[in-house]
Amino acid sequence: MSVGWYFLLAAAGLDLLLPFLLAPFYPGYSHRRQVMSVLGSPVRWVYRVWLVALGLLLCAATPDLWAAFGNRSPVLTGLLIAVLCVFALGAGVLAGLFSVNADKAVETAASRIHGVCSVLGF
Repeated sequence: MSVGWYFLLAAAGLDLLLPFLLAPFYPGYSHRRQVMSVLGSPVRWVYRVWLVALGLLLCAATPDLWAAFGNRSPVLTGLLIAVLCVFALGAGVLAGLFSVNADKAVETAASRIHGVCSVLGF
């Protein structure tokens, strides 16, 4: 198994575990009622770094996806890689660089960028 597959496994596994690891450090956070983006201090920076790392891990895995499936179906593999990269850059890197406000009444340029990039990613 090449390194790209480990990147994909790490990205998927950590993305599932991170909410459970960070929630105890943010009093009042509910996995059922709130999105991860509203996690504030003291865990906000951990989550933001994770989003950037998630995006980079997913993008770094794309060469191995191409190597594994590109010769069987180049069109579908290209589409998969394009969608994965849009998600990685939108909901990962850009959403991590631009923070959202926990208070929805106050909207900043960074929170708008975060919201748009997250929506485009999903």
